[in-house]
Amino acid sequence: MSRSVAGSLISSLPLMGLAPLIFYTSEVVFSLLLVLLFFRWFFKQWLMAKIGGFTGDCLGAAQQISELLIYLTLVAFLKNDTLTRVIG
Repeated sequence: MSRSVAGSLISSLPLMGLAPLIFYTSEVVFSLLLVLLFFRWFFKQWLMAKIGGFTGDCLGAAQQISELLIYLTLVAFLKNDTLTRVIG
């Protein structure tokens, strides 16, 4: 595989990760982004205060916690009946 093909595949990865957001309302997408940005800021501040930086384990923990926050936010909207209008 040439470098240009590999580069174009890698540059398309963020778009593929954001693609599922088209299935949700702007209210849900905005809420998810707000929750994740707040978590990123809070987690970074906490790590800097506790260990003065971050490691690979911290990044893995951040990914897992972010995934849980996404699920919890979607469940909150599902309970609020916002998602059922979009999905069903």
